[in-house]
Amino acid sequence: MDRSSIVLTAEQQFLVENSLEFVHWTIANLIPKSNCHMEYDDLFQEGCVALCHAAASYHGGTSFKTYAITVIRNHLIDCCRKLSLIHISEPTR
Repeated sequence: MDRSSIVLTAEQQFLVENSLEFVHWTIANLIPKSNCHMEYDDLFQEGCVALCHAAASYHGGTSFKTYAITVIRNHLIDCCRKLSLIHISEPTR
């Protein structure tokens, strides 16, 4: 997800500002802490990036909450997987 390309309209910004609890809920309920090498603050920051992406790409069809939680979850799981791969490939000393 390219952070520099996310430009939100005023309506999308309002949607993000009023949906931050989706990020916390996703971290608390859907992200496996046992194999994710990220602290809560880092997860929350990445989740907010994903929430902005969700707001920018949302076109209706389902509730925004359902769409946003799915986008946030998928992004955070990808982040955790990438970090897990880095930790696995690091040589032990």
